[in-house]
Amino acid sequence: MSVTLDPSKNTYQKLEESDPAPFFESNIDSASGKTLDFKKLISNFDTASGEKIPENLLPLISSDFLSQDDNNLLRDYSLARDNILIWKILAKAINQDIDFPGNLYDSAHTVIEQANGFESWCASNQSSLQQLPKLDLGGNQLTHLPKEIGLFTQLQKLYLGINQLSTLPKEFENLTQLQELEFDGNQFTEFPQEIKATQLKWLNFNFNSLAKLPETFGQFIQLESLSLNFNSLTDLPDEFKNLSQLKTLLLEDNQFSQLPKVIGELIQLQRLNLVHNTITELPTIIGKLTELREFFLDFNKLTELPNELKKLIRLKELTLEYNYFSKVPNVLQELPSLQYLLIKNQRKRKTKKSISFD
Repeated sequence: MSVTLDPSKNTYQKLEESDPAPFFESNIDSASGKTLDFKKLISNFDTASGEKIPENLLPLISSDFLSQDDNNLLRDYSLARDNILIWKILAKAINQDIDFPGNLYDSAHTVIEQANGFESWCASNQSSLQQLPKLDLGGNQLTHLPKEIGLFTQLQKLYLGINQLSTLPKEFENLTQLQELEFDGNQFTEFPQEIKATQLKWLNFNFNSLAKLPETFGQFIQLESLSLNFNSLTDLPDEFKNLSQLKTLLLEDNQFSQLPKVIGELIQLQRLNLVHNTITELPTIIGKLTELREFFLDFNKLTELPNELKKLIRLKELTLEYNYFSKVPNVLQELPSLQYLLIKNQRKRKTKKSISFD
């Protein structure tokens, strides 16, 4: 079995945080109060997919100074463009054809005018939209979600990866039936309180900028898989212990200097990834994770392992590369199910040969 641990091979990259533009009230998101730089957001739109940025916006995007009217136009275009993209995806999902003009993207004003029909279309098709079980809005560089997202009350799977979202509308609270939710590759700095789907089983928030999780995170008691790779987390709230069904926890490339003790309460865990943190030691509570099968700890600052590790009687795979071990910890010989061990390439070691048992 091989495990890819090199984050450079991941196809997702964090987008730069938007520079503040406090001079324009139109840049303030009404739901969160956050400042949004629409010039930068529009610049990130993926033109390689065939999308065309209207020519009358190009000078504004390259300008060092924007008037209030210019900024309003960028804002209105960004929101309208998002609504039209979502409109097209929704129409296809309910087997409808929407006839947009061929010159739609010739002018920002044309886009804004066409998007005015989105709200009434959603209202006319509310019964069909409410029955959608799955919706994929990923890879569109969306800057916002419209309030109409709250109509999809029967959604069970929602994918919103690779966008530019940093807030959610209050209406998102209506999506209480969600079981799978993906937000990887967005711009969240705080976990959205609008996520109220307590039936969630699978949640992906990789590649954002989360610094902490709220106490309310403990409400997701049905979670089985949680991915929080490539964020800025330093700890987990005590309420995390409520996630008693969690089997997979991925925390690669965060800022943990020690293993959160609450992880020891997640006794159903089978897969735990803590690669690329700065953890110096494992607490003895690690011995409580007797269901653990895969444990990834490469690129940390470990020098030894606790004897309690031998209680992980089902552990099959353990990776410990690029730590500070000077020798193979004896406790590794007491793991009865271990099949794959990677401990070569320790820091400050001159040889690149694997350490092995003799």
